[in-house]
Parts: sequence; C-alpha cells; structure tokens
Amino acid sequence: MEGVNDGHTLCGEAVLEGSKKMMYNGSESSDSSVEGLGAIDLDDSEAPMVGMLFQDLDEVFGYYKRNGQRKGFSVKRRTVNKDKAGMIKYVTFTCGRSDKCISKSENFVNPRSNAKNECKARMSARIAKDGKWEISKFLDVHNHAMSPTQSRYFSCNRDINTHVKRQLEINDIAGIRPNKSHNAQVIGAGGHENLHFLEQDTRNLLVKVRRLRLGEGDANAIQSYFMKMQSHNDEFFSLTDWDDNGRLKNVFWADPRSRAACREFGDVITFDTTYLTNKYDMPFAPFLGVNHHGQSILLGCGLICNEDTDTFIWLFSAWLACMHNVYPVGIITNQDRAMKNAIVVVFPKTRHRLCLWHILKKVPEKLGSYNEYEQITYALGEVVYESQSTMEFEGSWNMMIENFNLQGNSWLGTMYAEREMWVPIYVKNFFWTGMSTTQRSESINAFFDGYVSSTTLKQFVEQYNNALRNKAEKESVTDFNSYHKHLNCATSYLMEKQMLDLYTESKFKEFQKELTGLLYGMIKSVMRNDMFEFRGILCRHALTVLIRNGEEKIPPHYIFRRWRKDIRRYHTRVKVHYKGMKITADQQRYDEMYSLFTKLADLAANNVDNYNYITQWIEDATTKMNVSHVVAFTPGSSSNDPIPKRGKGRPPSLRKKKIFKKKRLQPGTPIQCTNGNLDSSNMG
Repeated sequence: MEGVNDGHTLCGEAVLEGSKKMMYNGSESSDSSVEGLGAIDLDDSEAPMVGMLFQDLDEVFGYYKRNGQRKGFSVKRRTVNKDKAGMIKYVTFTCGRSDKCISKSENFVNPRSNAKNECKARMSARIAKDGKWEISKFLDVHNHAMSPTQSRYFSCNRDINTHVKRQLEINDIAGIRPNKSHNAQVIGAGGHENLHFLEQDTRNLLVKVRRLRLGEGDANAIQSYFMKMQSHNDEFFSLTDWDDNGRLKNVFWADPRSRAACREFGDVITFDTTYLTNKYDMPFAPFLGVNHHGQSILLGCGLICNEDTDTFIWLFSAWLACMHNVYPVGIITNQDRAMKNAIVVVFPKTRHRLCLWHILKKVPEKLGSYNEYEQITYALGEVVYESQSTMEFEGSWNMMIENFNLQGNSWLGTMYAEREMWVPIYVKNFFWTGMSTTQRSESINAFFDGYVSSTTLKQFVEQYNNALRNKAEKESVTDFNSYHKHLNCATSYLMEKQMLDLYTESKFKEFQKELTGLLYGMIKSVMRNDMFEFRGILCRHALTVLIRNGEEKIPPHYIFRRWRKDIRRYHTRVKVHYKGMKITADQQRYDEMYSLFTKLADLAANNVDNYNYITQWIEDATTKMNVSHVVAFTPGSSSNDPIPKRGKGRPPSLRKKKIFKKKRLQPGTPIQCTNGNLDSSNMG
C-alpha cells in the first residue's frame, strides 16, 4: 500500500523537470493530450511525489487530476492558505469523497445518495523560494473502490469548451432539442467515451443560457410593458439602465401600492440579492419592509447585471428617486463590501446593520481549523449574545482573544472593527422592526418561487406582478381577521384588553406572550428596555415595572402606532392595475347587468308569484332581442366589425389539443391569462 512519500526519492529540480517535462511543464502538456480517458497513459512510477516542482498552481491541480483519472477517483480543491497580502502560499487537494456524509434529506425511507465517506487521500503543495510550486505532502490511501474505466463520469473531469458551448446554444436557438444536439456531439467525437461531458451537462448549460436571454425583443418588450403600466397609473415607476452597446443592464420598478406603502413602512428596509442568483443571469434585488402585521412588504425591486459598487449605487439611487427622496432610517444587508460602499454614497445618514446570520455562518470556515474550535464557538456565542453593555462586550471579547490565542485571526479583527454594525448590544437601542437578519428577503424569495418560473425578462416582471397581487390579498385577509375576529384575554389585566382593542392580531399575540411570561419570572432590577426600542413591543420586565407602579393601562407613549389596527393605511386604498388591462364597454355593461340580475334573483326566489313574473319577463325579453338580432345581422347587411380571419399555422383548436396531449396540467398548476388569452407557457 502506498503511503506518505518522505521526499527523499528525488533530489534537485533538474532531475524532476527533466524526467517529468512532458507531463507538467510548458506547452508539451497540452490539454488535448489528456482530455480523453484513453490518452491518460501514466504508470505507477509517475505518481505524484514530494519535491516535484510546477510552474503554477493550475499545473499542480491538473497533474493531480490526471492522476485521479488514471487511478479512478475524483479530486477537488480543499483548502487555500493566504498570507497577509492575500497571496496564496499553501493549497491542499483531496479525493472527491473526502467530506463527511451528512444527509439533509427529510425522507428517511428514500434518502438521496451521497458519495462522501471521509476518504483521507490528499496532496498538498506550497510556494517555493523561486516562485514555483512544490508538492509538500502526498497521501495516496483511499478507503473506497477505484473506477479507472468510469473516470469520465466524475464531475471534475467533465467540461464543455467554449466552441462546443457556442454550438449548443446556436442549436438551441434554432429549435434543436437538447438530446439531439447532444447526440450530434457524441457522433462528432466518435462515441460517448470520447466526449468530456454528459447529456445532463448539456441540458444544464441550455437551461442556464435560456434564462433571461436578453435579445432586442425582450429589452424592447419590457420597456413597452413599463410604458403601458405607467399609462394606466401615473404612480407606476420604472427605470432602465443601458450599456454603451445599447444592451439592457439593470432594471428597477415599483408599483403604486409599493410606493404608497413606503410612506408608512419605509423607515427600516432589508436588501438582499441572493434570490435567483443560481437560476438567472440577473440577480433579483427586492427592497423589503415590515407592515403593521409584522409581515414582509415589498417596497420596489430590481434586476441587476452585476453586484459591484456602481451597480448598487444606480439601484439605490433609483429606489430613492422612486420614494420621493425620503431616506430610510435603517437598512439591513449581508456583509458585502460593494453594498456597504454604495450605502455610504446614496444613504449617508442611514443606519446600516449587517445580517447577523450571514456573519455567524462563516464561523466554521474562519475558525474551524483551531483545535479548540468548540470552546471558541461557545465563548463567541456568550460574548455576542450575553453581553449586557458595550463595555462588557469589549472586555469579554478581548479575554476570548487572549484565552484562545486568536490575535492573528484577521477575520475576527475585521468583525471587531465593525462591531457597531452587527453585535446586538450595539444596535438594540435602535428600532429595527424586530429584524436582525435578512431572513425576510429569504422568506419573500420562497414566496416568489411559486410564481416566478419564466424564461424571459418580460414574463418575469409579469409573473412578479401576479405574486404581488397575491401578497396584497393575503395582507387584506389579515386586516379583515384583525378587525372582525378577536382573541381571548389570558389575564385580568386591563392593559391586555386595551392592547387587544388596539393592536393587530399578530402584534397582540406578541404582547400577550410577554404579559403572560411575567407570571413565570422574577425581576430584581431593570437596567434598560431594549425590546421596545428594537421591536416596538414592551417586554415582560417593563410590564412588571408598570404593574408594580400601579399602572393599569399602557401609557400612550408606549403604544406603537405602527402595530395599531384602527388606523387606515394609505397603501390599502391603492388599487393596482397589475396587468394593465382595459375593460371594454361590453364587459362593463355585462358586469353591471350581472350585478342587477343577482339582486333581482334574490328578491324573486322568495315568492312564487315574483318568480313566475320574472321568468316570464326574461323569456319575453329574450325572444324580443333574438328577433332584433336576426334582423340586424341577416346575410348581406353591413357591419362595422371586420370579418374574422384564421391566423397562420395550425388552427387554435388543434393547437390546444396538442398542448394538452403533450403534457397534462398537474393539480394546482396556475394558468396565466394575458389580455384575455390563455398563456400556454405554464402548460408544458
């Protein structure tokens, strides 16, 4: 069995470079010589050895990957160590099965397969004094079977070059199906074994290039769509950004309801761009606030081409112009340097808070290499969450750094420098509507997943409006429940009945939880009341003080206007034309008559004589109108309506039959309707 090479087999760069030149040095090791499995012809004497030198890091990885192809295991980049200047000094490559298998599947009966089994095989390399890379460690002990003849299936060995990608995209635009396009590549390569990617790779590539493929038609279509929306409502706002070549770069829009809601709920917003990053070429960037029910509410959104400072400056400026140049008081984002720079430029007076969850999820990556990792994470949690003052935090932080010798950890140094932007004790004295993370962005993303499944930019915006309409309806239902349904009081305190009459249902439940919680706790002293400043809800400690001071009701200055249900919000009175559709005169007359007939039927159904009278009247009127209809449209008579003509292509009836035969609609699948016609994009 092969083990760790001690490095004494070879001595000197000349021997290594002379004997291995064809393998890893210069143009003589072209990619074409090692792409196919059959071209890998390395014997055991040419396995990696400690002391081998390479020109750059890519050659090191390429050599280890070719070794994996020959022996039948996959490889991956594991760790990268950098110096203070950011230069890579040490790397480790491992077997692709090196990680621990952790199942995330909730279905224990039929779990998802996983190839990871903690294989210890690895190869490390470090930068040498002359700037070349030297293998410093090689461990070739695998705990699993090898598959040399199946190496082409490993993801690390599958790649589609630029020329083939372009050809596949052209075929897709021409309407060639993915399986036929892939089969053409197989034939050209002389068989599946000579092709360096699978049919699934072809399909994944085409899915990616199809999404938001911004041709001239799509860009013009979305601009026309925005113009149409604005023609129906002056409060609809949109901005588009174009590059020097006239191609669409960034888009921002906000419907009238979102703009109206910003007047009430735009004081604290969250901003996140993680949605659609993996699905679309342009990340979706929603601006979110919190309404009177504690629900997320949309305050405008954008689609952007890049996530750099200039792009965020453009997007934030567009949002500010849309919201009548009223700056938000607070904004929560993830730890993105470009966002931070743009906020300083566009929102200079806005309080910026970093998402606590995004910061803490980096702890395993930044501190996992320490032997005392578990003790460090426990101590870090104590310092972050349990500090009762800024002075206590700084003292506890310095003690933690000293106890675990963390002075050289640059990430902890950066986080300490930015402590006022994320540590709870530094931000709790500011109203954040109860938010400490961008989880509202993530929940709103989950909401859109049920609607946004389109392939063009215009369809994306239209389906976004469908989701927005549904969101507005859910808020309206919650308003109704708060007005017309009441919860029971859990105590005899008058302040509970007071808040039941004033607060929305969800916020009253929060207050009630704090009020009932004081029954199970004892208060020695109250230093401050962070909960009210942070969430706008009095905590149980503050309620205890009020009760002991003889206050039967909550003083007016502790009743938060934002959570009251007896205030009519302006945005709820804004009706949005989500589709920009006009109602024809015929449709309007029909709707009015339908409403009148419904009332008439309700009255007539209660009495037989009235019923007979109405039914006879309807029959007489129907007969009279049918006679008039025949006279008016007898053959040869003139009409202002054009004669309908069948369009090009298959007749509509046959076209619909083919669509439904091709793919049955699944239960619950929404059918979109555009300008009165069924949109078949959701039908398969």
